[in-house]
Amino acid sequence: MQFWMDNINAFAVNETFSETFTIDLPATDVLVTCALQQVGQLGSNGQAQIAITQYVQDGSPKEGSWQSLSGNGVTSVTFSLTVNNARAQGTGLILAINE
Repeated sequence: MQFWMDNINAFAVNETFSETFTIDLPATDVLVTCALQQVGQLGSNGQAQIAITQYVQDGSPKEGSWQSLSGNGVTSVTFSLTVNNARAQGTGLILAINE
């Protein structure tokens, strides 16, 4: 078993801002998840959301918004943290089950 983990930070006042990171990995069976670690409101209606927004499986890119996924043949995963009037930190975690 192998794992990859990365933190992502974003900050925005009076606007919406997204920060992304992508992790490339060998084609493998994976379990992927993401979570917000910290959120601080910087104005009215401060919001933050982290999601898996894209992954490549068997050479085919998939786009959407997921909190977790599992599959085989996954070679890339992209996480996005979006904030509006907030400061936030989130974490993406990938567990490679078979290498």
